Amino acid sequence: MSEEILTADDARRLRQRDYLRAWKARNPEKVKEHARTNRQRNAAQKREYNRKYANKNPQYRSHLARYAKEYRRRNIEKFIEYNRMYNEVNREARLEYSRMYKEINREQILLKKRLKERAKREAVATRPRPDLCEVCGQPPNRGKSLHYDHCHMYGNFRGWLCGGCNVVLGIVQDNPKVLDALAAYLRSHGDE
Repeated sequence: MSEEILTADDARRLRQRDYLRAWKARNPEKVKEHARTNRQRNAAQKREYNRKYANKNPQYRSHLARYAKEYRRRNIEKFIEYNRMYNEVNREARLEYSRMYKEINREQILLKKRLKERAKREAVATRPRPDLCEVCGQPPNRGKSLHYDHCHMYGNFRGWLCGGCNVVLGIVQDNPKVLDALAAYLRSHGDE
């Protein structure tokens, strides 16, 4: 059996190792904090490096995207569980953020909703939106567009109307008898 001969450097390294192990055993909180800080710093450095490298190399960027998509697909249960836990822990904060966002961006949200509804209506319309009203033949008021007119009972598309014609139909509650009576009234008083 051969004896190991320790040099002064080896002895110093062993003392340092023993001291470090003892210090870690006495200070587990500091060890965890140090590890967490290092992980965050290293992650930030890695993100920065990847961002710079990906900007220079589009193939690397597409590789990262494919890898992330594949990783998520293989570990979908892990992602679902993480999201569930995150939502559970941060429920109140997320609700508060959502309330504040809706309050601040109310007009944009309503506009987006109106545009989505308008797109749905135009997809259902049997003909494209013309430039002139289909009743009076006039263009819509400046800055406005023609209205999507539909049957309020069944929701069927009827045509494209200017604001005035659309309001008239609303006032008479889509009743043709009232419209005929109004036309007869105007004719009887010499207004053609």
